Amino acid sequence: MKSFFSLPTLLAAALLSIAVSIPFLPLAAPATEQFHFDITVTSNTPGSAQIYFDIGRGINEADSSRAKIDIKTGPQSLHLPLPWGTYRAFRFDPIDRAAELTLSEAVIRDNYGSVMHRFALGDFTADNQIFSLVFNGDTVRVITTPSAVDPSLGLRLAAPLRLVTTIGQNLRASLKIALGVFIFVLTAVWLVARSREPLRRGWSWLAARPLRAVSLVALLAVIASSYPVLFFGKSIVSPNNGTSLLYEDFPTLPGYRDSDTAKVAGADIGAIMWQHIPLSMLQRDALLRDGELPLWNRYNSAGTVLLGQGQSMFGDPLHFLVILANGATWAWDLKYLIAKWLLACGLGLCVLRLTSHLPAALLVSFAADFVGFFPFRVNHPAFFSFCYAPWALYCWLRISTAPRWTIAARWVAGLMLANGMLMNSGTAKEAYMLLLTLNFAGACTLLLAPLSSRERLIRFALGAWAGIIFLCLGAPVWLTFLDSLKEAYTSYNAATAYQVQPSLVLGFFDEILLRPFWTAETVYNPSANFLFLTGLLGFLVYLRAVTLNRVVLALALAALVPLSIVFGLVPPLWIIKIPFLGNVAHIDNSFGIGLIQLFIVLAGVGFASAATRLKRPESRADLGVAGLLLFALVFPYIAFRQTIQRSTYSYLHWPETLPYSSFVWGSLIVLLLAAVGFMLIARRILTRGPTAATLIFALTCMLVMLWRHGWHAGVGFEGRVLAPAARADFNAKSPAIAALRADQKKEPSRAFGFQGNLFPGWNDVYRLEGLNGPDALINPHYRELIEACDFRRIWDWRIYQEIGTYAPLRPFYDFLNVRHYLDYHSGEASLSNFFTKIFDGDLDVYRSESVWPRAFFTDRLATYDTPKDFAKLIATGDGRPFAAMQAVDPLLRTDISATLATRTVTPARNYRLTTNSTAFDIDASGPGLVALSEAWLPHEFRVTLNGERVHYLRLNHAFKGVFIPTAGQHHLEFTYRPKRFTLALNLAALGLSLLGFSAWFVRRAEKKR
Repeated sequence: MKSFFSLPTLLAAALLSIAVSIPFLPLAAPATEQFHFDITVTSNTPGSAQIYFDIGRGINEADSSRAKIDIKTGPQSLHLPLPWGTYRAFRFDPIDRAAELTLSEAVIRDNYGSVMHRFALGDFTADNQIFSLVFNGDTVRVITTPSAVDPSLGLRLAAPLRLVTTIGQNLRASLKIALGVFIFVLTAVWLVARSREPLRRGWSWLAARPLRAVSLVALLAVIASSYPVLFFGKSIVSPNNGTSLLYEDFPTLPGYRDSDTAKVAGADIGAIMWQHIPLSMLQRDALLRDGELPLWNRYNSAGTVLLGQGQSMFGDPLHFLVILANGATWAWDLKYLIAKWLLACGLGLCVLRLTSHLPAALLVSFAADFVGFFPFRVNHPAFFSFCYAPWALYCWLRISTAPRWTIAARWVAGLMLANGMLMNSGTAKEAYMLLLTLNFAGACTLLLAPLSSRERLIRFALGAWAGIIFLCLGAPVWLTFLDSLKEAYTSYNAATAYQVQPSLVLGFFDEILLRPFWTAETVYNPSANFLFLTGLLGFLVYLRAVTLNRVVLALALAALVPLSIVFGLVPPLWIIKIPFLGNVAHIDNSFGIGLIQLFIVLAGVGFASAATRLKRPESRADLGVAGLLLFALVFPYIAFRQTIQRSTYSYLHWPETLPYSSFVWGSLIVLLLAAVGFMLIARRILTRGPTAATLIFALTCMLVMLWRHGWHAGVGFEGRVLAPAARADFNAKSPAIAALRADQKKEPSRAFGFQGNLFPGWNDVYRLEGLNGPDALINPHYRELIEACDFRRIWDWRIYQEIGTYAPLRPFYDFLNVRHYLDYHSGEASLSNFFTKIFDGDLDVYRSESVWPRAFFTDRLATYDTPKDFAKLIATGDGRPFAAMQAVDPLLRTDISATLATRTVTPARNYRLTTNSTAFDIDASGPGLVALSEAWLPHEFRVTLNGERVHYLRLNHAFKGVFIPTAGQHHLEFTYRPKRFTLALNLAALGLSLLGFSAWFVRRAEKKR
């Protein structure tokens, strides 16, 4: 390298420093969080503080911010965000209930800690529900009225207060950050210049060990892309990423005080939080507490399938780390980090196998953890599907290129493991589409690999044999899933197929370019990144040369299939006619993520080819062709935004255009400049050799193309950059939950949270049974029941209840065995008319005294025609439990009297609940029925009466029941077991036997050789 103090080096370092500083500037921060109102509070009770501000619209709820107050022996600091603006007045609600508090140190600061305004204690005035306000030195003691629900204080301002960030502040902040980066870069260059020989030796050592090199760079990629999780206490599964859990307001968990929430721009962050994290805890209970397989989830929707959902993650080896840790946050974060490492390694090794070009493999390995898939999915279980998928392709490449069939057989075993992890990664749509896409691509490589016909046939036979073994081993998962799917309702029952307009192909390389096509520029589809776009352009420029490698040609041809499906060449009306595929709906992203991986591998081939061919003098023309190809992508992308056709079918009408924000336009310009700059500087490095300046400039271009897709801390551009929130303790104790569980010990019952409290799915964490959950497969009879009862639903599955509309629905909640209710101090007056209050703390806990028992005996049986008729029986009944059967049920018991007025009702006792079973004792006064308010499924339960196997019935539309022939004491046990689970286990055992035999056979063949 030439002198690191040369002018080009200094300019390149300055450019990199400016680029690094921009995301940290005040102008990048959201306008609503540029400043903070900070105050120190000591309280004798938990609650919520809220500051209201008048910035031209008067005091109103929209112009306010909140913070939680915990019970602590000492003071705690509250930080309430404030936006830009001119402030005319403040109102501070120190808490939302009766309390005694001490306040001090009320100031407004900017994001850099500078004090913008300091309030004197005398500025506090009593406004509403304040019993006394006592000033004592540098503190003020506040005592609310005994029945306070909305105490408030005024905060005097002598004059309007203007809070804005100036150009000078931005320049000073930029200079401060850029100067530090500038010094760091020059220091790094100096150290590199002084360490040339050790670096050469290190590179030689890595070049001789390419697998270790790829693994090491993959580790560096994980660190660079996930540093907030590794070093700053952030978590990709933090509740403050945007999911309500126990409390409807943030912070949403007990003991968690951070109120700063991440903005994820509409990404689906609920699936992991409301389903997979709770399920990991239930799986631990099943294995370690009950000694059972986790087949059933009794906590959602009156009981639903768990393994049969097809996305429980139970077969993923990495998932057992999470299970053993009882779903702890650190274990989930570690699983995500390992998955990112697997992604980077897998894609890097694919490129290395195809090209034997280590620099290209390392570049792909590093950039793989900075793709636009990550801001699109954030922490969705598809994260694991995406990260595991490259290994299936890599195993196929090893099978296709192995020198002899016995070595290929080893990689066939690896393929089974890779496909098994992918199938059990936690999704159905994404995992199965990735299985289809990458195994199809892998089979294509074997089909075109330069092998003899005999060798190709042997390897296809190995693949087919492995497929049989894989199907046998995976039968407990896929067979149970298919059986459950056949009996279930899903929100994908209607066949649809959503694709992407072909003119938006450019957005496939940075998802920010696709956001204008969705409401409020929220996430729309996943993407690769612009660095991989430059590699793919190289692949296309040198297409004739690179496809001389028949394995590369096979991958290119295989990629045309998902490309045609995603971008509409295959008509959607064809897609919806294909079984299972027609119900995927999200064809665009489900097939798109497989296409991204194929594009990344082909981009790696492009990097390798460009690294050798850009050295030639005529390579300027190659860059010209690449530029034309890039223009061919940019042109339709921009034109699509504004083209108004004179056509009946134009979706734009005069004078409409699609609203691209300044951030999207800025991103497009900067990304194009970085891509062109990277290609130009790459040619310069290859033709003239590297210098400090050219390497720094190349690094700057890469940074611009990659940075936004990593996880960050302390940066701006909220919603466009993912900044995970602080790590939480999922197992922190809630006094309200403890009180509820203590009151529930006598017999099982369900719990429900008003408004957003005790969010459905998260109730599993506290082992509280609820009315619904985010399960993909829903019991159709239970769904009919919920619809008939007129519960309000959100997102098709979530029951949402406000206090004001509870009264007419009370009989249905009682019928559904909801004994306990949780509320956050919002409706004590009205709720006391319905319930007995048993706890007042972080949440109010109420008990219904009119709830139906979980199981009961009755000697009468009503009949009904439709679910609505049954709901009417509940609503107009006398409040006592009863049993009913649908008139069309072929198992209808006509030998039991239908006169409900004289019915006997006897609750069950001595309950014993495990993961998969419910057992209890019952006293029968004579022949009759036992009704159990847990979900019914046909042929899925084994029921014993006094130890003898008996048939069970569908009672009360969605629940189970058993006929009792004689009076006396009886013991019943209901055990869930999927109807073909014995077959599935036998197939798995057969698969293990075949796998063992195959390993023996291959080893014997190797010894003979």
